[in-house]
Amino acid sequence: FRSRGGGTPTPIRTPTLVLWAENDPILPVAWADNLAQFFPDHRLVRVPECGHFVQRERPDVVNREVAAFLDAP
Repeated sequence: FRSRGGGTPTPIRTPTLVLWAENDPILPVAWADNLAQFFPDHRLVRVPECGHFVQRERPDVVNREVAAFLDAP
């Protein structure tokens, strides 16, 4: 997120794709519940059977989801 002069964070309004591993031991998927306050125009994809390194562990999901996100109107 961005803040103006160290104050209240300004939401990022650019369309954002978030791929979050369901079994991430470092960043629990439950934290995704707070994304909307920082990224009001986001799309969350929970990646099953995946730990912390989504792009390495599930490149099939990453490729599919990124392509679909970039292809969306």
